[in-house]
Order: sequence, then C-alpha cells, then structure tokens
Amino acid sequence: MKWIGITGGIGSGKSVVSNYIRSKNFAVVDADHLAREALLPGSECVRQVTQAFGQKFLNHKGEIDRSALGSLVFSDPKAMSILEGIIHPYVRKRAQEERQRLQKSGTPLAFYDVPLLFEKRMEKDFDAVIVVDCDLRTRIERLQKRDRLPMKAIEDRIASQHPLEEKVQKASYVLNNNKDIKHLYNQIETLLLSLSS
Repeated sequence: MKWIGITGGIGSGKSVVSNYIRSKNFAVVDADHLAREALLPGSECVRQVTQAFGQKFLNHKGEIDRSALGSLVFSDPKAMSILEGIIHPYVRKRAQEERQRLQKSGTPLAFYDVPLLFEKRMEKDFDAVIVVDCDLRTRIERLQKRDRLPMKAIEDRIASQHPLEEKVQKASYVLNNNKDIKHLYNQIETLLLSLSS
C-alpha cells in the first residue's frame, strides 16, 4: 500500500484537500480527528491534561475547553511540549493502527493528513508527501474567518510550525491553493491519477 502524507501550514487548505480526496473514495486518516478522539471525556489523555494544566480546562460535561487550552499552548512553548507529550503518543498509535487496518484490507493507496509532519520528522514514514501551499495573507484571512481568532493568536499558531516555504522544499508534490477551489480540485485530480498508476 502507498502511504501518502498530506501537510501544509495552518490555514493552507489541508482539510479541503483531504475532504476532496475522501470524497473520491480514497482512505484518509486525519491526525486532528485522532487528537480530538484522544480528548474525549473520561479518556486517559483528558486525565493527564487536567493533571498537567488543571481542572480549569474542563467544562461541566467533562470535556476539554479546546479554545482555552489552545490559547495557552500556542503562547507558551513549554505548555505546548507538555500537551504534545500527552496527545502525540495516542495519535501515533491510532494512526499506525489505521494504517495496518487499511493495509490488511488491501487498500492500494491511503493518505494521512498530519499538520506537523515535518516538525515531528515523520517524512520517512511515507512513500510521498503532499504539501498544500498558500500565501500568508490568504492563510491569515482564512483563519480570521474560520476560527475568529485575534491576530496575536493567529501569529502564535503560525509561528508554532515550520515555515511553509521549508515544507514546500521538502515536498514530493505541491498543491497550490492561492487560486479558486476549481484550480485546487484540478491539481488534486491530476495528482490522484499519478499516484494511482
């Protein structure tokens, strides 16, 4: 089975790419989804997060207040490191389980959408890596619209990742997401044909 990584900077359009690929009946494992799964109420990860950061990050339903926790970790590298030490082992284990499940089922081509692929030095785990590229101004506009974050929070999130230009340099394939959605979809279609052959 070909195992293809999908990455890019925050707001570059990774989710749009992954959702389109999924709509074409390809298997896509999503690291962000696995991270949300790790933080389901009552989980071991939730217990560790509240132990590390305090009960103030739990709401009345026993759910992690992701917004409050995000504000903390994106402005405090030490807190980010602690959170990653709790969540990333779970995400790695689940992604590996999904990969093995897909391989056993005979899936010829599968994708893993993982924002921190290069930051966590995972590139050697993949047969190829797709980077979704987009200019900084457009990414900031998308984040303001999508997440309604103040500029400082957006800057902190962007700064927490490697520069997108570095990711583009390391990519096997680059999808340019500076134009309209049709342009992006056309690039994805061409890439899927190439990867499927």
